Amino acid sequence: MNAQLLCLLALISAEPEAAGPIHVTSPSAAFAADVRGQSPTYMPQPTAFPVGQSFPAAGGPYNAPLAPPTFSQPVQVAQVYGDQPSYGTPPPYTGGDPFLPPQPGFVTPYDQTMPTYNTVPGSNGFYGSAGPEPVRFGWSSKWEVGYLPAASTESPFGKFSVFEFDSQLRRTWRWFQDSAFSWSPEFNYRSWGGPSGLPLGPNAYRLASDFQLSTSVSSPYSFEIGFTPQVASDFEKASSEAWMWDGRGALFIRTSPQWTWALGVQYWDRVDDLIVPYAGFVWRPDDRWEFTMVWPRPRIDYFIGNTAFGPTWFYGRGEYHVEAYEVTLQGTGLTDRMQIEDFRILMGFRNYGCCVSGFIEAGWVFNREFSFQTIAPDLDIDTGFIARMGLRF
Repeated sequence: MNAQLLCLLALISAEPEAAGPIHVTSPSAAFAADVRGQSPTYMPQPTAFPVGQSFPAAGGPYNAPLAPPTFSQPVQVAQVYGDQPSYGTPPPYTGGDPFLPPQPGFVTPYDQTMPTYNTVPGSNGFYGSAGPEPVRFGWSSKWEVGYLPAASTESPFGKFSVFEFDSQLRRTWRWFQDSAFSWSPEFNYRSWGGPSGLPLGPNAYRLASDFQLSTSVSSPYSFEIGFTPQVASDFEKASSEAWMWDGRGALFIRTSPQWTWALGVQYWDRVDDLIVPYAGFVWRPDDRWEFTMVWPRPRIDYFIGNTAFGPTWFYGRGEYHVEAYEVTLQGTGLTDRMQIEDFRILMGFRNYGCCVSGFIEAGWVFNREFSFQTIAPDLDIDTGFIARMGLRF
């Protein structure tokens, strides 16, 4: 009995275990109202101490506690970790559409050190607008083949067929802050079949070097100028007639994100000195359609979607096509400059991959004509089929 009494007295007289400060908080009135709106059974609990106060553990000294985090009075971080530098609140975004070129009076949200340019794809020295596109700096290349089956010519000259091979390398550099300069060596090969009544050689070649300067499209106005010296011949008896000099210039005016206008001209040195309009418009009504109606290579594209070959487009295009070569008539030793002129309408598919893009197209070629400078009269060729394909790296 005495032992049990001693144990009870020791338990009563023992000091409780020291504990840290006990913080008592309550939610703010705004938070409580929100909770009550979601949970009608919620009842705020009354507190015996003001918010942010605490009482010391039994036997411990009273210290002014740090203010606990509450919804009405968040904890002051500087009280815990010391004064820290304030970085302030970032300014709100005040720009326009981040995917459009800079607009007057707006802050540009992207890096303006990466400008965009008018790139105008060409084949055989003839150019048509593809609208404003990002320029590709460094090296790029393209390789294309085409075939025009035998088509009749005026009697008694027989039929005429053509196999085409076109290649181009391109090196593009930044020119000052907002321009790009490119140099493009080109090689073209033609294999002719016939016509039997006109003793042409079977092969012809074209070596060219294109130079182009284009400005950025980050403003509503941009321009492009280009110059293409070339030598085109069967190289049986090359002379000064094999040298030809082409040039072009155009001003591009972007009146809205959907509309761009082209105003320019091209000069083609052929049998005839041709002044060709380089003008029209580019209209993009939505994310799928693009109308590049620029002479001499108008084009309409429709975006099909992402296929096994990558993003893919179906398109139809036209082309006014003129090429010329110095040729030697077999067995006569006579040389002359010859011009082949035609109009083309083609439809096809094109796609873009991570490293390579390609296209395949077919259509009709019409209003075809041979022209010679001195030694023979003009010669018409019948309407025929044309098929082409190519890769670009």
